[in-house]
Amino acid sequence: MEVLGFDHIVKAGTTEGVEGTAIFDRDGRVVASEILSDVDLVALKGVVTRGLRGAQLVSRLLRGEQFTFPLDDREVSILVAARCVFVVAVYKPELRSTASDVLATMRDEAAAIVRSIVGTSATGPPPGGGGESSGPAELALAELGITPGIKPGKA
Repeated sequence: MEVLGFDHIVKAGTTEGVEGTAIFDRDGRVVASEILSDVDLVALKGVVTRGLRGAQLVSRLLRGEQFTFPLDDREVSILVAARCVFVVAVYKPELRSTASDVLATMRDEAAAIVRSIVGTSATGPPPGGGGESSGPAELALAELGITPGIKPGKA
């Protein structure tokens, strides 16, 4: 089921070099995804909802900076679109440049959809809403050199 045109964005974003893409809302619900396993989606939801903490990274993400971290033998990059949704790409590390370009395009398209729905003032949650864990923030584990992720189980 297509959700507000986001399915088109993740399908177009999953190109040669980008293994999978997803868009999460600020509560960690998957809005759309393409070619990502359930295990990957659970790990990414954890990063989006619980792993991102801290005022410095929040402000950097909201200014448009990309957050990147390792996941198994791949990398994950996250951008925030229209201060409302997280746009995610999973890719091989040697394809970081291609993935960054794809992710930026996905962010711009997702932001256009959000703004068309809520108007041009899509600036995030209303004042006083949410709490410390609302919205993007800092992944302290990555700063300490610990790789967040889920190790695949033995088959």
